[in-house]
Amino acid sequence: MESKKAQGISINAIIIAALALIVLVVLIAVFTGQFGNWGLGLDQTTNPTCTSDTHEPKLSSECSAINTLFGKYKDVSPGYVCCKKTSD
Repeated sequence: MESKKAQGISINAIIIAALALIVLVVLIAVFTGQFGNWGLGLDQTTNPTCTSDTHEPKLSSECSAINTLFGKYKDVSPGYVCCKKTSD
């Protein structure tokens, strides 16, 4: 039988290329100002509001379970829930 040696890229080269790509993406984000936008999006995720064109705070007795958006919203008082607006 003839012995064949595998030829290809090593795992070390793959790891180094992946790390270089991550560093490149971070540098591009920092220098184009996109990193600040990411922080704003993160704030909206950690501190969301209910009031919008499609949602509004309502008394929990006024909103059906299927329209209730569960979670903690900074503009929803105790006894209220974030509710999807419905076209009546």
